[in-house]
Amino acid sequence: MPAATVVDVTTLPIMITRSQLQAVLGISKMKADALLRTPGFPVFRHGRVLRIPREALMRWLERHAGGEVLDEI
Repeated sequence: MPAATVVDVTTLPIMITRSQLQAVLGISKMKADALLRTPGFPVFRHGRVLRIPREALMRWLERHAGGEVLDEI
C-alpha cells in the first residue's frame, strides 16, 4: 500500500483529483477507483472529469472511519 503523502489537508485544493485522493489516503489507483464508485461517496462528476470536494471528503471520512466501506476497499 502506498504511504499517505499529505500532512495538512488544508493545503489541498477545494476540489481534489483521484491522484490527490490516493496521496491523502495512501491507497492504490484501483482502490481509489473503487472508492469513487462507492454509493454515497462525495464525488462531483462533470462528464468524464471526477473531483472530490475536500470538505465533503473530510466529513465522509469522519462518518466512515473504521466502518465497513473502508474495510471493503
